[in-house]
Amino acid sequence: MWSLELLQEKPSLKSYLEEALETAYRKGLVLAAEETNLPLKTFPEDCNYTLAEVLSDRFFPGEAATDDLMA
Repeated sequence: MWSLELLQEKPSLKSYLEEALETAYRKGLVLAAEETNLPLKTFPEDCNYTLAEVLSDRFFPGEAATDDLMA
């Protein structure tokens, strides 16, 4: 949870972290396509999760979000 608190204290970090999330997702797409031998178009072009969701200590992909910070 410290990450979300840090963002509240230093909102200028948000754009940097959003860019880092996008870069990591794009690299992950390539890795997933290579490991599965599936075409890139098989995977969502954009990350389905927000920065707040990814940084939440309650985040687990595929489960409904329960963190009120994600509202």
